[in-house]
Amino acid sequence: MKHKGFKKLFTALLCAAVALTCCVPAQAMAKSYKLSVQGLYTDSAAVKGTAAKGTVVKVRLGGIQYQAKTKRGGGFTVKIPRQKAGTKVQVNLYKGKQRVKKKTLKVYPAHVEYQDGFSYHKITNPVKKRIQGKSYKKNKHINLDQLRYVRVNHYDFHGNIKAGELIVNRKIAQDVVEIFYELFQNKYPLEEVSLIDKYGADDGRSMKANNTSAFNYRTIAGTKTLSRHAYGMAIDVNPRINPYVAGSFIDPKNGSVYAQRDVRKCSGKYKKWMIHKNDFIYQLFMEHGFEWGGDWKRIKDYQHFEMN
Repeated sequence: MKHKGFKKLFTALLCAAVALTCCVPAQAMAKSYKLSVQGLYTDSAAVKGTAAKGTVVKVRLGGIQYQAKTKRGGGFTVKIPRQKAGTKVQVNLYKGKQRVKKKTLKVYPAHVEYQDGFSYHKITNPVKKRIQGKSYKKNKHINLDQLRYVRVNHYDFHGNIKAGELIVNRKIAQDVVEIFYELFQNKYPLEEVSLIDKYGADDGRSMKANNTSAFNYRTIAGTKTLSRHAYGMAIDVNPRINPYVAGSFIDPKNGSVYAQRDVRKCSGKYKKWMIHKNDFIYQLFMEHGFEWGGDWKRIKDYQHFEMN
């Protein structure tokens, strides 16, 4: 009886093991295959990326299948017709006849001209050279495909029209050009709007110069947590007259006079343009879904607008 019982138990365990090897490998194998795909734009003539060696990448569009084998180093290039903005493209990775991984990409505009002097486009090689190793460092959290280079016009504090530039996350690029266009239409002054790379990606130097900026791959000062600026999801506006205030600590130091937010008591030359809750610029950013650092309770970051 003991022998028969052991035999039944052994048979059951064997069947379970067979079932496990038959059902799980496809999923486990799929997870082990690498597939990284570059962003797609309206001017893209190919799907490019890297994948596991010995695999085939297939893309089906309009009933036609396009495919290419991965090269020795894992890179691949699948030539496709240019697609319209908003088109979703499914990229499939095959090992033999089995699909082991897939990714769906959205086609983004290569260039958007919102108004004369207000536009955004993907990060080109000339822009990449300017930011590489400064505001942008290779990392696992944000890549250049997720960022947009934005051109705007703005008034300075002397009434002069200046050309400005920002880098932001593609998710908020349209919001940003709309916001800055409204600021321009209302002659809202911004001292300077330059890439933070002009200041060596040094936030302190940029703030001291009262430079309005956005993307900078960095952590929140004094922590190991990435700032929303690292994702291109935050903008600091006129930082000298809208300083960061935490108790007695004020940054930038040359903006200390503006830590006094009461216009009647502040002696700063540009106190009229300090950001306050419910004023024009505050409401403009709120309408586009941003939150303001001046609303925070523990510290006040009056220059800071971010989107989550």
